[in-house]
Amino acid sequence: MKRKNCYLAFAIMAVSLILFSCGEASTNPAASHVHEYVESIEEQPTCETDGQMLHTCSCGLSYKTPISHFGHNYSVTGKDATCTSTGTKTYTCSRCGKSYTETIKAIGHNYSGTVTKNVTCTQDGTKTFKCSNCGDTYTEIIKATGHSYDSNGKCTKCGAVRSVDMKKLVGAPTDWSDISVGRYDVVHLSWWAKNNSGKTIKYYTVELWYYNRVGDGAFSSITRTQSQSLRFIGPVAPGEELSINDDVDRVPGCYKVTIAKIKLEYTDGTSDSGLYAYSFTDSSY
Repeated sequence: MKRKNCYLAFAIMAVSLILFSCGEASTNPAASHVHEYVESIEEQPTCETDGQMLHTCSCGLSYKTPISHFGHNYSVTGKDATCTSTGTKTYTCSRCGKSYTETIKAIGHNYSGTVTKNVTCTQDGTKTFKCSNCGDTYTEIIKATGHSYDSNGKCTKCGAVRSVDMKKLVGAPTDWSDISVGRYDVVHLSWWAKNNSGKTIKYYTVELWYYNRVGDGAFSSITRTQSQSLRFIGPVAPGEELSINDDVDRVPGCYKVTIAKIKLEYTDGTSDSGLYAYSFTDSSY
């Protein structure tokens, strides 16, 4: 009976030891098992989203790790912008086929100008503009500047002398204008004419041409004339008369006098000069 009890106790201890060992193995796998994981892609990554890698052990334990997304691999095609039209850029991914297009603004012309014909006081000039981007050109007209006369009627830009119609500024001689040649060949000139210039005349200078038929040496052998300039003091207001009523010179053999040119000097500092060309003949010659 005593020996039988010993066998029973030993059996109980053995079963207890086995049960204890299995329980430890099931609660602490590392104590008796080394994990060996097999990787498999559970979700493929794309250009824009991450994927997932599944790691699985033969014991059934598993876990997941992310797989980074690739990012797009774009190639670019398109059309260049010009000065006047828009361009495009199309981006296409070689991996996924995704694409999008951008619009490129027209760049606009970049013109620079060169004077191709110089402007003068009386003639228009030209300036040509050319775009450095596309070569487009256009031309602008530069208006003639016009003369800028000084007080003597000379243009300060080109040197031209102002030409005026003196017969518009000074009226025709009145009916009682005349010449007479008296004793000792003294020429008496009577001349009255209205100031039509619209300005007050401070001084007026009259150029007289004397004519001789007989070829006196004092006269030009070609024109049979000699000349003289007389300056008179004003003022002569608009509408009033310029006048000469005096013995102007001793001119042997003179039969005709022409008031050839007149220069008007105004109180505003400006002046006009031009041909007048009115003639008087001595009827007694």
